[in-house]
Amino acid sequence: MAKLEPNFSSPNRYLPTLLLMGPCLGIAGYFMGSAENIGEALVIHTVICLSIGYGLLFIIFNQGWLLNTKWRLWQRRGGLAILFVIIGVLGSEIEQVVRKLLFEHGPYHFFRLDGGHAFNAILSPILGFTFDKVLGEISPKEEPTTATKTLLGKIPVKKGDHTIFVQVEKIAYIEASDMYAFLHLKDGQKHLCDYALGFLAERLPASFLRIHRKYIVNQNHVTQIAPHLKGRYELTLADKLNTKLVSSNSYTQVIKSMIKIVD
Repeated sequence: MAKLEPNFSSPNRYLPTLLLMGPCLGIAGYFMGSAENIGEALVIHTVICLSIGYGLLFIIFNQGWLLNTKWRLWQRRGGLAILFVIIGVLGSEIEQVVRKLLFEHGPYHFFRLDGGHAFNAILSPILGFTFDKVLGEISPKEEPTTATKTLLGKIPVKKGDHTIFVQVEKIAYIEASDMYAFLHLKDGQKHLCDYALGFLAERLPASFLRIHRKYIVNQNHVTQIAPHLKGRYELTLADKLNTKLVSSNSYTQVIKSMIKIVD
C-alpha cells in the first residue's frame, strides 16, 4: 500500500488569506475593546488566524494521513471533531504565550485553561466542519486536454510487497485521499492506489462520472438517485455496504444527465 505523506501545499495556498484576515479582525477587535492598543490587536488576531485557521485547514487536507482510513463515516467525523477541538485549545495557548511575551508582564502559566480556550474549543469544530463542507463544494478547474487519454481497463494497487490489478468494472466508486485515491469495490473491498482523483477522472470509461470534489461513481452500480438538500442529490450504490454518496452543487448537471432531467 502506498505510504501517505502530510500535504502542506494545499493549506499553504490559504496563507495569504489568513495573513489578510488577521489584521482585519484585529482592527475590528480593537474598536470592540479586545486589546489596549491597535498594535496588540493586530498581532494577537493574526496569531489566532494563523494558528487556528491554518491548523484547521491542515487537518481538512490531511484527513487520510491523520485518521484511520478504515473508519466509518461517524468515526471519521468524531475524529475530526476531536482534532478541531485540540487545534482550538492549542491556538488559544499560543495566543496566551504571545500576549505574555510581547504585551503583558508577569509569569506565564502553562495551559491555565480559561474562557478563551473554551470559546475557541467550541468555535473550532464549527469552523472546521464549515470549511470542510465549503471546500468540498468547490469544483476544481478543468484543465484543457491537448491529446486523447488512454482509458484504463484496470488499475494497479499495492498489496504488501505485491502489485495487484483491479478491473475497473468492479469499482463502485472512488474516493479522494489527498494526492491518492481509494478504490471502493462492489464486494466491499477498499484499495489505496497511487493515482490522484483528477488523473483517474480523465482516464476512466464514460460510465464513471465525477459527482463531487471527493467522489467518482460508476453509474453502472448506482441503484437510486434521490433529491437532497439545496439542489444536491443522494446516490445509493449497489455495493456490499449499500453506500450512499451526496453530490455537490457543482456537479448537479452531471446528476441530471444521469437521470435524464431536462430543464
